[in-house]
Amino acid sequence: MQIPGGLFWGDLVGNVANVFAGWKQMLKNSFKVSFINKSSLRNVAVQYKEFPFFSVGPTFLSSMANILPFLLINKYFSTETVGYLDLTRLVLSIPIVFISAAITQVLFQQITERKNEKKSIAALLKNVLVILFVIVLIEFANCITIRSFIIWLRIRR
Repeated sequence: MQIPGGLFWGDLVGNVANVFAGWKQMLKNSFKVSFINKSSLRNVAVQYKEFPFFSVGPTFLSSMANILPFLLINKYFSTETVGYLDLTRLVLSIPIVFISAAITQVLFQQITERKNEKKSIAALLKNVLVILFVIVLIEFANCITIRSFIIWLRIRR
């Protein structure tokens, strides 16, 4: 079933639902706008003025790494094929998101504890990098094996 403008309407309904859910949470938690004033906003902006300097570059490069391949591939393949490729990328990235969120939370906690205790974090980071590298190697080997199996199946036909 195709609905004209379905992506637009789906995005609109999702955003409206998000606004209502946020409004419900604000009412439930007795949020008052009067708690926000210009001086507190200015103090927070001054306190965290370096944040955009360190976050804009990596965020931009990450976004480009996710989007650019599909823009280039779209030149050589149909929009439908690129859409299926993007859908596949999204579905396959779901487990990665959960794993990276869990690793980030645990690692952030351990780094904070070590920094507060004035201990080095180098050994911790080295262990995490080794473990993640092993996971990447295993997944790479799986991809090569699956690719070889698919090629073998095609040759047999």
